[in-house]
Amino acid sequence: LDVTLGSGHDADFYLGGEIARQQVQMFQRAFAFLPVDSTVPRPTASDFRPVSAAAYAETQLRVEDLAFTMGLRYDQFDGRVPAAIGGRRFGAQRSVNPRVAVSTVLKGATFIATWGRFSQTPDFQYLVDAAFDDTTRTGRFRRGNPSLGFEDATQYEFSLRLRPSENTSLRSNLYVKRLDGLVASVPLGLDPD
Repeated sequence: LDVTLGSGHDADFYLGGEIARQQVQMFQRAFAFLPVDSTVPRPTASDFRPVSAAAYAETQLRVEDLAFTMGLRYDQFDGRVPAAIGGRRFGAQRSVNPRVAVSTVLKGATFIATWGRFSQTPDFQYLVDAAFDDTTRTGRFRRGNPSLGFEDATQYEFSLRLRPSENTSLRSNLYVKRLDGLVASVPLGLDPD
């Protein structure tokens, strides 16, 4: 749901929200053509229903040749993975992220500067255990972590748009994005091969 409210010529307000419910089912069977015994691992399965929610509020104010944009976004993620670690189920992860921008018109140019923080949920495959190849032979598997939090990004952007003549335009951007809390797969165990 998104709502836009105009407040005269000098201000606009933007509001929105989202709720997403999903059902994730994974099934894995290494060497499925062989019967399960002491040398072939049993099938693994997972079934969980993660819920994501987000809400934002943003305003854009205009004062003569300056425009200011300020916003705040709330993100929440609950993997709702069944209790697996010591019988404990982890709750929702939450994040509040600000965003700010300013733009102005110069003689024959427009300058824009923005800063913001952003959050996204980790890939669902990292919330549950997974096996690689034949775990009884190679011992390679990845242990899932149902308490994973958000992957975060902080980004800055500076943009200058020039119009040297009626037929030409020039645009220059400086864009910096810093990523934190990224989730990667690190197999556990030894590989005798």
